[in-house]
Amino acid sequence: TAVKGYPDLAGQTVGVTRGTVEDQTLTENATQSTIRRYEDVPTLVTAVVSGQVKLSAGSTTMLTNINKSAHNGFSKKFTMRESQIAVGLRKNNPELLAWVNAWIDTNLKNGKLGAIYKKYHGVELSNSIGAAH
Repeated sequence: TAVKGYPDLAGQTVGVTRGTVEDQTLTENATQSTIRRYEDVPTLVTAVVSGQVKLSAGSTTMLTNINKSAHNGFSKKFTMRESQIAVGLRKNNPELLAWVNAWIDTNLKNGKLGAIYKKYHGVELSNSIGAAH
């Protein structure tokens, strides 16, 4: 199915996990689509792999897991949105904040953070990740 953006989803049924950011984003932007909501990611993955839906919205990590079950039979069509990864710290701890920021900067530059991300998510770390830091 050729899909390059929300307009191409018109008339299509798209599977999504209920209550997620993807659900909200599809509801706002794919108004001419039928959205089929599933209660959890494993159920959505099963629906995709078994052919209950041809299109789904989810993370790139979910796509990696779908392709483990479907022998790389699925591909990414377009990026709906990128979500930044964050580290939460207590307020008023400038030393720890400085250390975390330095670690992120160093490991973004040397590629270690990207390698860690790829190891656990199966995809490359987005180039925009360092931009918000």
